[in-house]
Amino acid sequence: MTAITLEIFELLVSAGIDAESAKPLAEEILTRSEAKEFLATRSNLQDMRIEMKGMENRLIFWMVRLQVAMGGLIFAAIALA
Repeated sequence: MTAITLEIFELLVSAGIDAESAKPLAEEILTRSEAKEFLATRSNLQDMRIEMKGMENRLIFWMVRLQVAMGGLIFAAIALA
């Protein structure tokens, strides 16, 4: 157990939870530093939305270019036939 986990364990035991139940609970509780590392903030989500919007625009751009190229190939095939 880390020092923070041990502190959480001791708090749970002092709150009346038996030691057997408190140990797995203490190991699963995220500390603030762990939460900052693993959980997304609102600004993280906003940045992700902006990035996804840019990717969506690039995808639409490539789809349009692909359709124009396919149209050109079809037109060329008909013209040569």
